[in-house]
Amino acid sequence: MGAPQMTRCSRLCRDVADVASLHARFMARGSQWKSELADVRASLGTACADECETQDHDHSQACVGVFRTCAQSFSEIAEH
Repeated sequence: MGAPQMTRCSRLCRDVADVASLHARFMARGSQWKSELADVRASLGTACADECETQDHDHSQACVGVFRTCAQSFSEIAEH
């Protein structure tokens, strides 16, 4: 899986991808649980951004802003 310090980062990124996929399906069918998943997605995005920020790799640093923007967007979706 690479360097040990990247283990948590890799796991969080996979969690974000998995929840994003599930959330897209919930939104497409108008599930009553889509707001709750948006909240989880926002929390995961923040956690992933926080973890990526601790990494020295260029690809990790590039992810920080993307994850923060996504977390904010999904926080707003969760509120509706």
